[in-house]
Amino acid sequence: MKGIRSIFHPGRETSGSLDIWGSLKIYYSVAIISIILTAIVTGIMAMAGIYPSNGISPYSAGIASLLPASISTISIVSAVIGMLVVVPILLFIMAIIYQLIGRNFLNAWKGSYEKTFAAAMFGVLPAILFYWAMSIPIAGIVLAFIFSIWDFVVLTIALSSQHKIERTKSIIVVLVGAIFSITLAMLIMMFFAVGFFSAVGPHVIPTSTYPGNVSIVSGGSALP
Repeated sequence: MKGIRSIFHPGRETSGSLDIWGSLKIYYSVAIISIILTAIVTGIMAMAGIYPSNGISPYSAGIASLLPASISTISIVSAVIGMLVVVPILLFIMAIIYQLIGRNFLNAWKGSYEKTFAAAMFGVLPAILFYWAMSIPIAGIVLAFIFSIWDFVVLTIALSSQHKIERTKSIIVVLVGAIFSITLAMLIMMFFAVGFFSAVGPHVIPTSTYPGNVSIVSGGSALP
């Protein structure tokens, strides 16, 4: 299977022309395998009374501990939604960002968006295939870090192979893209945070008590 081979031999397996649909077929073939493995591993962990370290919050895990089968269910549903819906959407967005930076901003390549999308797809396959392994408590955190680096390596090689450019250029594009994405995400979060506190701030001022048993409350009124 080309998707799995590309994880271990990116220099050889990430080249070749792919349209959007062809890239999605490779992605979904790996994602389905990963979902099956996730179901098996989380099922075994649930029977052993161990909750996964990904896709489930401590609060949900506390509830799920009352019914071990729900641990596996929550983690599997999280994996299905994430791999089949969320990640593909993010792939389209990240490919747009890489294409704008690589072709229009840095002039690193002249290739099409389809090639950039294929490279972005190959770049997420390591973490997707081994998602089940990141559900292992404690070890999952270390594995998540390892797969992030693995994703980076495969992505840079795939961009180089797809667009026939030097790998140093693809590394620069990926780094600039990461900085841009993080900055954009922070700005969006700040925008919504400012909007939220601007809307509710005047009505949620904490009560402060000063000497003399005088409490200052929202609206500026003073109560003894």
